[in-house]
Amino acid sequence: MKEKNQCKGIIYQVKSGDTLYKIAKMHGIKVRDLMLENPYVNVYQLQIGDELCVPVFAPMQGTNRPYRVGKNETLGTIMKKTNMSCEDLIKMNNNLLDLPVKENTILMVPGSNQNANQGSREMNLEM
Repeated sequence: MKEKNQCKGIIYQVKSGDTLYKIAKMHGIKVRDLMLENPYVNVYQLQIGDELCVPVFAPMQGTNRPYRVGKNETLGTIMKKTNMSCEDLIKMNNNLLDLPVKENTILMVPGSNQNANQGSREMNLEM
């Protein structure tokens, strides 16, 4: 990795299961750009704890900026801090569509009244 003071982007620490493709996708950049920014990283043997310099490119429209999610932040707190709607946040960050949904999360979805009532009964029984 380049020296931390030379990285014109974000320092990312490799986690278990990370690949260059996954890291690039997570940050909305191309694998090629990640490789160019980190020429001494062995792309075939990423190690947990390795630090990569993730380049941040100037936005096309000039008004966007990167935002690093802090500890215990939620999409709700980020939307409040950045004064964005959920729809706008998702439009600007396609990777949000790939986030996992935690097991036992209750979501509302359209469906027939019969299914909706059955789901309500099940939910009340479980609570």
